Amino acid sequence: MIKIDFFKSENGSIAVFYMILLSVLTAIVLAAASISLTNRLGIEGSYKRIQALDIAEGGVEKAIWELKSGNLSYTGETASSLISGGQFDVSVQNGANSNEKVITSTGYVPTKANPKYTKTVRVKVLTTPADADVSFAYAVQSGEGGMDIRGSSEIEGSLYSNGNIVVSGSAEVHDPGDAWAVGTITDGGRIEGNKTLGAPAMPLPIVNLDAWKNLSKSGGTISGNYAPSGNVTVGPKEITGNMIMSGSATVTLDGPLYIHGDLSMSSANASFKPSAGIGSKGTMVIVDGKINITGGKFYDNAAKGYIAFLSTNTAITENNPAISYTGNNEAERVSFYAYNGAMKLTGHGEIAAMIGQTLFISGDGDIDYEEGIPIEITFPGAPGGTWDVKEWQEIR
Repeated sequence: MIKIDFFKSENGSIAVFYMILLSVLTAIVLAAASISLTNRLGIEGSYKRIQALDIAEGGVEKAIWELKSGNLSYTGETASSLISGGQFDVSVQNGANSNEKVITSTGYVPTKANPKYTKTVRVKVLTTPADADVSFAYAVQSGEGGMDIRGSSEIEGSLYSNGNIVVSGSAEVHDPGDAWAVGTITDGGRIEGNKTLGAPAMPLPIVNLDAWKNLSKSGGTISGNYAPSGNVTVGPKEITGNMIMSGSATVTLDGPLYIHGDLSMSSANASFKPSAGIGSKGTMVIVDGKINITGGKFYDNAAKGYIAFLSTNTAITENNPAISYTGNNEAERVSFYAYNGAMKLTGHGEIAAMIGQTLFISGDGDIDYEEGIPIEITFPGAPGGTWDVKEWQEIR
C-alpha cells in the first residue's frame, strides 16, 4: 500500500508540474504573440503613415508637372486616385508674386471618404525659365504684307520683311539701318545700312498665346468692360470685355493681361508701367480685339522691363489695322505686335519695336531700337523652364 500510494502521489505531482509548465509556456507564447502583434501593427501603422506622406508628395509632383507643362491656370484637384494605395487633395495658389506658387497636398490612406491615415505638406515653388518666351530681334519686322515707311518717320535699328520694303518721303533708317527683304527694297537711298534683296523668309516671333492667356486667367477675371481710374495695380488678370483708358489712370502691371475685347488709350493722363516685381523680365498684354493708342504715356521700372502689346485681330489694311498708334506718346520700352493683322504708326509716337503681318509707318513716328540687345519678354514657367522648391513643410 505504501508503495502504491507513493506512485499515486508521484504521478499526481508530475501532472501538476506539467500543468504549471504548460500554463507558463502558454503565457509566454501568448505574451510573445501579443508583442509580435503589437510590433506588427506598429510597423504597419508607420508604413501607412509613410505611404500617406508619399501620396501627399505625389500630389505636389502632379501640381509641379502641370506648371511645367505651361498650365498656370491649374488650381488643383480633389480625391485624385492617380497613385495606388490612397488618394490626394492638392491645391495651387499664387504666392508673393507671379513667379511663386504655393502647393498644399493631403494624402489619404486608404481613401478620402474613409481615411485611417493622413499627411499634409505645403510647398512653395519658384519658376526659373530656361529661355525668353518672346524675343524681338529687329526694330521693324513684317510678314508677307511687307512694310511701307514714309513721311518724316525715323527708325533707329534694322528691318526685316517677308515681303517688300518701301521707304519714301524724308523717312530715314539708320544706326545701323540694315535691311533684308524676301521681295524688293525701294528706298531712294534712305536706308543707310546694308540692303539684302531675295533674303530667306524669317518667321515672325512665336508667342505661346495659350500659356500667356492661362497665366493671365490664374489671377482672376474682371467681367465686362474695365475702365481703371487713379493708381491701380493689376495682373495677372483676364478681362472679358474692353479695357478703356480714357481718364486719369496709372496702371501698374504686376503680370500679364488677357483682354477679350478692345484696348483703347485716349487720355494724356493715362499710363502703363511694369511693376518692380516684374523686374527685367517684362510682361505682355494680349488683346483679341483691336488696340487703339491716341494718348497717354508708358513708363519703365528700375530694371528696364519691357511691355509687349499684342493683338490677335485679323484686320489687315491701313485704314482698318489691328493696331493703331498715333498721337504724341512716348514708349521707349514698349513694343507692339500685330500677330495676325496690320499695324499703323502715325503722328509723333515713339516705340521700341514694331512687328506685324503688314506695317504702315507715316508722319514723324519714331522707332528707337537698342541695337545688339534683343527685346525679350520672359514667360514665367515657360515650357523648358523649371519650377524649383523654395520651401517644404509637413503641416500635419
